[in-house]
Amino acid sequence: YVLTAANSKESSWATYCPWLFSQDHKNHDVVGGTEIGTCLGDLFSVNWMEDSDLHRIFDIPEKLIQQGQIVRFETNLREEKHPRHPGAPKAKYATSILDQ
Repeated sequence: YVLTAANSKESSWATYCPWLFSQDHKNHDVVGGTEIGTCLGDLFSVNWMEDSDLHRIFDIPEKLIQQGQIVRFETNLREEKHPRHPGAPKAKYATSILDQ
């Protein structure tokens, strides 16, 4: 099972960035109390890891297809990105693949 953060014509959005690039002007690039000065992840991957952590912490089982749907929704809710299943035809994105 494979999903990508975006399609072939766009890049994924950065997240956990320094205050200068943050909408709330707060530092989100702090690790161990030190400001790193760069974005720490892309939105799709961070959403995936945070969803994984949530289900692990609360011991809630989740199928990959369910996680893909949730993460796709969270990513598209914040930004107009198109997480894609690479094995799908070029015109089809995760929306059509995951909703089947």
